[in-house]
Amino acid sequence: MFTTRSGGTVLSTLRSFVAVAIAAPDRDAQETTILQHVNICLPSFPKSLLVVMALPRSGIARLPNLVGSLGSTDIERRDGPKVSPSSARCHKQELMLTCDGDFQALPVPRCPPSLEYIPIPGSWARKEHPHWNESVFQKPEEVLEGEVYYFSKGKFIGLGSTAFVELLPSGHIIKTPKMSPYDLNAEWENRQSMLREASIYQLLGDCPSIPRFVGWDSEGYTLTLEYHPNGDLEHYIRQRRECPDSDCDDQVSLRSLRRKWAFQAAQALATVHGAGVTHRDVAPRNYILTQELDLRICDFAGSSTMDSAVTEHAPGPGFQRQPWGPAYVVTQADDIFGLGSVIYYIMTDEEPYHGLDDDEVDRRFWRQEFPRVDHLDGGSIIKGCWNGLFVTAEDVVSALTDG
Repeated sequence: MFTTRSGGTVLSTLRSFVAVAIAAPDRDAQETTILQHVNICLPSFPKSLLVVMALPRSGIARLPNLVGSLGSTDIERRDGPKVSPSSARCHKQELMLTCDGDFQALPVPRCPPSLEYIPIPGSWARKEHPHWNESVFQKPEEVLEGEVYYFSKGKFIGLGSTAFVELLPSGHIIKTPKMSPYDLNAEWENRQSMLREASIYQLLGDCPSIPRFVGWDSEGYTLTLEYHPNGDLEHYIRQRRECPDSDCDDQVSLRSLRRKWAFQAAQALATVHGAGVTHRDVAPRNYILTQELDLRICDFAGSSTMDSAVTEHAPGPGFQRQPWGPAYVVTQADDIFGLGSVIYYIMTDEEPYHGLDDDEVDRRFWRQEFPRVDHLDGGSIIKGCWNGLFVTAEDVVSALTDG
Protein backbone atom coordinates (compact mmCIF):
# COMPACT_ATOMS: atom_id res chain seq x y z
CA MET A 1 0.00 0.00 0.00
CA PHE A 2 1.02 3.63 -0.24
CA THR A 3 -0.23 6.80 1.37
CA THR A 4 -0.47 10.36 0.07
CA ARG A 5 -0.26 13.40 2.29
CA SER A 6 -1.54 16.54 0.60
CA GLY A 7 -2.62 20.02 1.51
CA GLY A 8 -4.96 20.15 -1.46
CA THR A 9 -7.61 17.53 -2.05
CA VAL A 10 -6.24 14.05 -2.38
CA LEU A 11 -8.64 13.75 -5.29
CA SER A 12 -6.60 16.21 -7.34
CA THR A 13 -3.44 14.17 -6.80
CA LEU A 14 -5.09 10.87 -7.72
CA ARG A 15 -6.81 12.36 -10.73
CA SER A 16 -3.50 13.72 -12.00
CA PHE A 17 -2.15 10.14 -11.92
CA VAL A 18 -5.20 8.56 -13.50
CA ALA A 19 -5.89 11.11 -16.23
CA VAL A 20 -2.53 10.49 -17.84
CA ALA A 21 -2.22 6.78 -17.08
CA ILE A 22 -5.50 5.68 -18.66
CA ALA A 23 -4.46 7.39 -21.89
CA ALA A 24 -1.31 5.29 -22.14
CA PRO A 25 -1.38 2.64 -24.90
CA ASP A 26 -0.67 -0.44 -22.77
CA ARG A 27 -0.22 -1.68 -19.22
CA ASP A 28 3.56 -1.16 -19.21
CA ALA A 29 3.13 2.44 -20.28
CA GLN A 30 0.41 2.92 -17.67
CA GLU A 31 2.68 1.60 -14.92
CA THR A 32 5.55 3.81 -16.08
CA THR A 33 3.28 6.85 -16.16
CA ILE A 34 1.96 6.22 -12.65
CA LEU A 35 5.48 5.83 -11.28
CA GLN A 36 6.67 9.01 -13.00
CA HIS A 37 3.89 10.92 -11.27
CA VAL A 38 4.70 9.24 -7.97
CA ASN A 39 8.31 10.38 -8.34
CA ILE A 40 7.13 13.97 -8.73
CA CYS A 41 4.42 14.08 -6.08
CA LEU A 42 5.82 11.56 -3.61
CA PRO A 43 9.62 11.76 -3.86
CA SER A 44 10.10 9.72 -0.68
CA PHE A 45 7.94 6.88 -1.95
CA PRO A 46 9.89 3.55 -2.15
CA LYS A 47 10.78 3.11 -5.81
CA SER A 48 10.85 -0.68 -5.46
CA LEU A 49 7.19 -0.82 -4.48
CA LEU A 50 5.30 -0.99 -7.76
CA VAL A 51 1.77 -0.18 -6.77
CA VAL A 52 0.30 -0.50 -10.21
CA MET A 53 1.81 -3.94 -10.74
CA ALA A 54 0.11 -5.11 -7.55
CA LEU A 55 -3.27 -3.97 -8.80
CA PRO A 56 -5.37 -6.33 -10.90
CA ARG A 57 -5.26 -5.62 -14.62
CA SER A 58 -8.54 -3.77 -14.32
CA GLY A 59 -7.21 -1.67 -11.44
CA ILE A 60 -6.32 1.37 -13.51
CA ALA A 61 -9.62 1.23 -15.33
CA ARG A 62 -11.42 1.08 -11.97
CA LEU A 63 -9.51 4.01 -10.45
CA PRO A 64 -11.59 6.79 -12.07
CA ASN A 65 -14.76 5.25 -10.59
CA LEU A 66 -13.10 4.87 -7.21
CA VAL A 67 -11.89 8.46 -7.28
CA GLY A 68 -15.30 9.69 -8.35
CA SER A 69 -17.00 7.80 -5.53
CA LEU A 70 -14.90 9.67 -2.98
CA GLY A 71 -16.74 12.90 -3.68
CA SER A 72 -19.36 12.07 -1.05
CA THR A 73 -16.89 11.11 1.68
CA ASP A 74 -15.27 13.22 4.35
CA ILE A 75 -11.84 13.00 2.74
CA GLU A 76 -11.54 16.61 1.66
CA ARG A 77 -9.12 19.49 1.82
CA ARG A 78 -8.79 21.11 5.25
CA ASP A 79 -6.66 24.27 5.18
CA GLY A 80 -4.39 24.99 8.10
CA PRO A 81 -2.99 28.38 9.12
CA LYS A 82 -1.09 30.30 6.46
CA VAL A 83 1.92 32.22 7.69
CA SER A 84 4.47 34.17 5.64
CA PRO A 85 6.94 33.30 4.22
CA SER A 86 5.45 29.84 3.87
CA SER A 87 1.86 28.77 3.57
CA ALA A 88 1.69 25.39 5.27
CA ARG A 89 -1.61 24.00 4.05
CA CYS A 90 -2.78 21.02 6.09
CA HIS A 91 -5.45 18.42 6.18
CA LYS A 92 -6.45 16.15 9.02
CA GLN A 93 -6.81 12.91 7.11
CA GLU A 94 -4.60 10.74 4.98
CA LEU A 95 -5.83 8.58 2.14
CA MET A 96 -4.49 5.04 1.97
CA LEU A 97 -4.84 3.11 -1.28
CA THR A 98 -4.33 -0.61 -0.78
CA CYS A 99 -3.15 -2.89 -3.56
CA ASP A 100 -6.62 -4.36 -3.98
CA GLY A 101 -7.99 -0.93 -4.79
CA ASP A 102 -9.68 -0.16 -1.47
CA PHE A 103 -9.45 3.28 0.14
CA GLN A 104 -9.17 3.99 3.83
CA ALA A 105 -8.91 7.33 5.64
CA LEU A 106 -6.33 7.57 8.41
CA PRO A 107 -5.61 10.43 10.83
CA VAL A 108 -2.31 12.27 10.37
CA PRO A 109 -0.49 14.69 12.69
CA ARG A 110 -1.38 18.37 12.40
CA CYS A 111 1.24 20.27 10.44
CA PRO A 112 3.08 23.23 11.99
CA PRO A 113 1.59 26.71 11.62
CA SER A 114 4.51 27.81 9.45
CA LEU A 115 7.60 26.43 7.76
CA GLU A 116 11.12 27.74 8.19
CA TYR A 117 13.36 27.12 5.18
CA ILE A 118 16.98 26.72 6.23
CA PRO A 119 19.74 26.54 3.58
CA ILE A 120 22.64 24.13 3.79
CA PRO A 121 25.65 25.40 1.80
CA GLY A 122 26.02 23.42 -1.42
CA SER A 123 29.06 22.42 -3.44
CA TRP A 124 29.56 26.01 -4.66
CA ALA A 125 30.24 27.08 -1.05
CA ARG A 126 32.87 24.36 -0.59
CA LYS A 127 34.91 25.97 -3.35
CA GLU A 128 34.52 29.48 -1.93
CA HIS A 129 35.13 28.41 1.68
CA PRO A 130 37.49 25.39 1.64
CA HIS A 131 38.32 25.82 5.34
CA TRP A 132 34.76 25.53 6.61
CA ASN A 133 34.05 22.64 8.95
CA GLU A 134 32.41 19.65 7.27
CA SER A 135 29.46 19.87 9.67
CA VAL A 136 28.41 23.11 7.95
CA PHE A 137 27.58 21.12 4.82
CA GLN A 138 25.50 18.48 6.61
CA LYS A 139 21.85 18.37 7.61
CA PRO A 140 21.43 18.30 11.42
CA GLU A 141 20.53 14.94 12.92
CA GLU A 142 17.66 16.50 14.84
CA VAL A 143 15.20 18.59 12.86
CA LEU A 144 12.51 20.53 14.68
CA GLU A 145 8.92 20.48 13.52
CA GLY A 146 8.41 23.03 10.77
CA GLU A 147 12.08 23.19 9.78
CA VAL A 148 12.80 22.40 6.15
CA TYR A 149 16.48 22.07 5.19
CA TYR A 150 17.61 22.35 1.59
CA PHE A 151 20.96 22.44 -0.20
CA SER A 152 21.56 25.88 -1.67
CA LYS A 153 22.83 26.27 -5.22
CA GLY A 154 24.13 29.81 -4.79
CA LYS A 155 23.72 33.01 -2.83
CA PHE A 156 20.18 33.65 -1.62
CA ILE A 157 18.26 36.40 -3.44
CA GLY A 158 14.65 35.83 -2.51
CA LEU A 159 11.84 33.46 -1.61
CA GLY A 160 8.63 33.60 -3.64
CA SER A 161 5.35 31.79 -3.33
CA THR A 162 6.58 28.82 -5.36
CA ALA A 163 10.37 28.97 -5.55
CA PHE A 164 13.72 29.97 -4.07
CA VAL A 165 15.78 32.39 -6.14
CA GLU A 166 19.56 32.11 -5.86
CA LEU A 167 22.55 33.66 -7.62
CA LEU A 168 24.78 31.02 -9.17
CA PRO A 169 28.58 31.34 -9.34
CA SER A 170 28.09 31.68 -13.12
CA GLY A 171 26.29 34.98 -12.61
CA HIS A 172 22.87 33.63 -13.60
CA ILE A 173 19.93 33.13 -11.26
CA ILE A 174 18.28 29.79 -10.60
CA LYS A 175 14.72 29.23 -9.44
CA THR A 176 14.15 26.05 -7.43
CA PRO A 177 10.63 24.93 -6.48
CA LYS A 178 9.92 25.04 -2.75
CA MET A 179 9.66 21.65 -1.11
CA SER A 180 6.71 21.03 1.19
CA PRO A 181 7.11 17.88 3.30
CA TYR A 182 3.81 18.57 5.04
CA ASP A 183 1.98 19.28 1.81
CA LEU A 184 3.00 17.03 -1.06
CA ASN A 185 0.31 18.38 -3.35
CA ALA A 186 1.68 21.91 -2.87
CA GLU A 187 5.16 20.60 -3.67
CA TRP A 188 3.84 19.03 -6.86
CA GLU A 189 2.08 22.30 -7.75
CA ASN A 190 5.32 24.24 -7.21
CA ARG A 191 7.12 21.93 -9.62
CA GLN A 192 4.34 22.31 -12.16
CA SER A 193 4.61 26.10 -11.81
CA MET A 194 8.31 25.91 -12.63
CA LEU A 195 7.60 23.65 -15.60
CA ARG A 196 4.92 26.06 -16.81
CA GLU A 197 7.25 29.04 -16.46
CA ALA A 198 10.08 27.30 -18.32
CA SER A 199 7.71 26.34 -21.13
CA ILE A 200 6.56 29.95 -21.52
CA TYR A 201 10.12 31.28 -21.58
CA GLN A 202 10.89 28.78 -24.33
CA LEU A 203 7.70 29.72 -26.16
CA LEU A 204 8.62 33.43 -26.09
CA GLY A 205 12.14 32.65 -27.28
CA ASP A 206 14.85 35.26 -27.71
CA CYS A 207 12.77 38.28 -26.77
CA PRO A 208 14.14 41.62 -25.48
CA SER A 209 11.08 42.13 -23.26
CA ILE A 210 11.87 39.22 -20.91
CA PRO A 211 14.95 37.95 -19.05
CA ARG A 212 17.05 35.66 -21.21
CA PHE A 213 16.28 31.96 -20.75
CA VAL A 214 19.46 30.05 -19.88
CA GLY A 215 18.39 26.51 -19.10
CA TRP A 216 15.94 24.01 -17.62
CA ASP A 217 16.69 20.94 -15.50
CA SER A 218 13.84 18.46 -15.93
CA GLU A 219 15.08 16.31 -13.05
CA GLY A 220 15.23 19.02 -10.39
CA TYR A 221 12.58 21.24 -12.01
CA THR A 222 14.96 24.20 -11.80
CA LEU A 223 14.89 27.19 -14.12
CA THR A 224 18.02 29.23 -14.90
CA LEU A 225 17.70 32.81 -16.16
CA GLU A 226 19.70 35.92 -16.88
CA TYR A 227 20.37 37.99 -13.74
CA HIS A 228 19.56 41.69 -13.44
CA PRO A 229 21.09 43.19 -10.26
CA ASN A 230 18.80 46.24 -10.19
CA GLY A 231 15.98 43.97 -9.08
CA ASP A 232 12.29 44.47 -9.60
CA LEU A 233 10.45 47.71 -10.30
CA GLU A 234 8.64 47.77 -6.96
CA HIS A 235 11.86 47.49 -4.96
CA TYR A 236 13.72 49.96 -7.16
CA ILE A 237 11.04 52.66 -6.92
CA ARG A 238 10.80 52.16 -3.17
CA GLN A 239 14.54 52.79 -2.92
CA ARG A 240 14.26 55.91 -5.10
CA ARG A 241 11.47 57.16 -2.87
CA GLU A 242 13.81 57.02 0.10
CA CYS A 243 16.48 59.24 -1.46
CA PRO A 244 16.47 62.59 -3.30
CA ASP A 245 17.08 62.43 -7.04
CA SER A 246 20.47 64.10 -6.57
CA ASP A 247 21.58 61.31 -4.25
CA CYS A 248 20.65 58.47 -6.59
CA ASP A 249 23.30 56.89 -8.76
CA ASP A 250 21.46 57.49 -12.04
CA GLN A 251 21.00 61.10 -13.10
CA VAL A 252 18.37 60.31 -15.72
CA SER A 253 15.45 62.72 -15.82
CA LEU A 254 12.76 61.15 -13.66
CA ARG A 255 10.01 62.19 -16.05
CA SER A 256 11.65 60.65 -19.11
CA LEU A 257 12.49 57.54 -17.12
CA ARG A 258 8.87 57.11 -16.09
CA ARG A 259 7.67 57.56 -19.66
CA LYS A 260 10.17 54.96 -20.85
CA TRP A 261 9.07 52.50 -18.19
CA ALA A 262 5.38 52.97 -18.97
CA PHE A 263 6.05 52.29 -22.66
CA GLN A 264 8.26 49.26 -21.95
CA ALA A 265 5.77 47.82 -19.46
CA ALA A 266 3.03 47.95 -22.09
CA GLN A 267 5.33 46.71 -24.87
CA ALA A 268 6.46 43.72 -22.80
CA LEU A 269 2.87 42.75 -22.00
CA ALA A 270 1.90 43.12 -25.66
CA THR A 271 4.71 40.73 -26.60
CA VAL A 272 3.51 38.17 -24.05
CA HIS A 273 -0.09 38.46 -25.24
CA GLY A 274 1.04 38.17 -28.85
CA ALA A 275 2.39 34.71 -28.04
CA GLY A 276 -0.99 33.64 -26.66
CA VAL A 277 0.04 33.93 -23.01
CA THR A 278 -2.00 35.54 -20.23
CA HIS A 279 0.39 36.67 -17.50
CA ARG A 280 -2.19 36.69 -14.67
CA ASP A 281 0.05 38.55 -12.21
CA VAL A 282 0.76 41.97 -13.72
CA ALA A 283 2.29 43.99 -10.88
CA PRO A 284 5.45 46.09 -10.31
CA ARG A 285 7.18 43.19 -8.56
CA ASN A 286 7.02 41.21 -11.80
CA TYR A 287 8.89 43.76 -13.90
CA ILE A 288 12.66 43.78 -13.47
CA LEU A 289 15.24 46.38 -14.43
CA THR A 290 18.36 45.81 -16.50
CA GLN A 291 21.67 47.53 -15.87
CA GLU A 292 20.53 50.20 -18.35
CA LEU A 293 17.24 50.63 -16.43
CA ASP A 294 15.12 49.01 -19.12
CA LEU A 295 12.05 47.04 -18.03
CA ARG A 296 11.60 43.31 -18.58
CA ILE A 297 8.46 41.38 -17.62
CA CYS A 298 9.08 38.19 -15.64
CA ASP A 299 7.63 35.48 -13.38
CA PHE A 300 5.39 33.31 -15.52
CA ALA A 301 4.83 30.65 -12.85
CA GLY A 302 1.15 31.58 -12.63
CA SER A 303 0.65 32.37 -16.31
CA SER A 304 -1.58 30.46 -18.68
CA THR A 305 -1.84 29.67 -22.35
CA MET A 306 -4.87 28.59 -24.28
CA ASP A 307 -4.17 24.95 -23.43
CA SER A 308 -3.12 25.27 -19.79
CA ALA A 309 -5.04 25.30 -16.55
CA VAL A 310 -5.52 28.34 -14.35
CA THR A 311 -3.59 28.74 -11.10
CA GLU A 312 -3.99 30.55 -7.78
CA HIS A 313 -1.66 33.46 -8.60
CA ALA A 314 -3.08 37.00 -8.52
CA PRO A 315 -1.55 40.50 -8.55
CA GLY A 316 -3.44 41.70 -5.46
CA PRO A 317 -5.64 44.65 -4.44
CA GLY A 318 -5.28 47.71 -6.63
CA PHE A 319 -4.15 45.61 -9.59
CA GLN A 320 -7.41 43.67 -10.10
CA ARG A 321 -10.87 44.92 -10.98
CA GLN A 322 -12.25 42.51 -8.38
CA PRO A 323 -11.01 39.63 -6.21
CA TRP A 324 -10.69 36.46 -8.26
CA GLY A 325 -12.73 33.56 -6.95
CA PRO A 326 -12.01 29.87 -7.70
CA ALA A 327 -14.28 29.89 -10.76
CA TYR A 328 -13.04 33.20 -12.15
CA VAL A 329 -11.52 32.92 -15.63
CA VAL A 330 -8.61 35.35 -15.95
CA THR A 331 -8.23 36.90 -19.40
CA GLN A 332 -5.83 39.25 -21.13
CA ALA A 333 -8.28 42.05 -20.29
CA ASP A 334 -7.38 41.49 -16.62
CA ASP A 335 -3.71 41.87 -17.54
CA ILE A 336 -4.46 45.18 -19.26
CA PHE A 337 -6.35 46.37 -16.19
CA GLY A 338 -3.31 45.51 -14.07
CA LEU A 339 -1.09 47.33 -16.57
CA GLY A 340 -3.03 50.51 -15.82
CA SER A 341 -2.16 50.14 -12.14
CA VAL A 342 1.48 49.43 -13.00
CA ILE A 343 1.65 52.67 -15.00
CA TYR A 344 -0.04 54.46 -12.09
CA TYR A 345 2.67 53.07 -9.80
CA ILE A 346 5.37 54.23 -12.20
CA MET A 347 3.95 57.76 -12.35
CA THR A 348 3.22 58.18 -8.62
CA ASP A 349 5.68 55.84 -6.86
CA GLU A 350 2.71 54.35 -4.98
CA GLU A 351 0.07 51.66 -5.40
CA PRO A 352 -3.49 52.83 -6.06
CA TYR A 353 -5.05 54.00 -2.78
CA HIS A 354 -1.76 53.61 -0.96
CA GLY A 355 -2.35 53.61 2.79
CA LEU A 356 -5.81 52.02 2.74
CA ASP A 357 -6.30 48.43 3.87
CA ASP A 358 -6.65 45.77 1.19
CA ASP A 359 -10.36 45.17 1.76
CA GLU A 360 -11.16 48.86 1.27
CA VAL A 361 -9.07 48.97 -1.92
CA ASP A 362 -10.95 45.93 -3.22
CA ARG A 363 -14.30 47.54 -2.39
CA ARG A 364 -13.43 50.78 -4.19
CA PHE A 365 -12.16 49.00 -7.29
CA TRP A 366 -15.22 46.74 -7.29
CA ARG A 367 -17.39 49.89 -7.34
CA GLN A 368 -15.11 51.33 -10.05
CA GLU A 369 -14.10 54.19 -7.77
CA PHE A 370 -10.58 54.62 -9.09
CA PRO A 371 -8.00 57.16 -7.92
CA ARG A 372 -7.86 60.52 -9.70
CA VAL A 373 -5.38 60.43 -12.58
CA ASP A 374 -6.22 63.51 -14.67
CA HIS A 375 -3.21 65.37 -13.29
CA LEU A 376 -0.79 62.54 -14.07
CA ASP A 377 1.41 62.09 -17.11
CA GLY A 378 -0.36 59.29 -19.00
CA GLY A 379 -3.47 59.69 -16.84
CA SER A 380 -5.89 59.13 -19.73
CA ILE A 381 -4.11 55.87 -20.57
CA ILE A 382 -4.28 54.66 -16.98
CA LYS A 383 -8.00 55.48 -16.92
CA GLY A 384 -8.46 53.72 -20.26
CA CYS A 385 -6.89 50.53 -18.89
CA TRP A 386 -9.13 50.62 -15.82
CA ASN A 387 -12.29 51.37 -17.80
CA GLY A 388 -11.68 48.69 -20.42
CA LEU A 389 -11.20 51.09 -23.32
CA PHE A 390 -8.18 49.20 -24.68
CA VAL A 391 -8.94 45.89 -26.38
CA THR A 392 -5.30 44.80 -26.57
CA ALA A 393 -2.02 45.66 -24.89
CA GLU A 394 -0.80 46.73 -28.32
CA ASP A 395 -3.49 49.43 -28.22
CA VAL A 396 -1.91 50.73 -25.01
CA VAL A 397 1.50 50.78 -26.70
CA SER A 398 0.05 52.81 -29.58
CA ALA A 399 -1.60 55.27 -27.19
CA LEU A 400 1.66 55.77 -25.30
CA THR A 401 3.51 56.27 -28.59
CA ASP A 402 1.00 58.86 -29.82
CA GLY A 403 0.99 60.61 -26.45
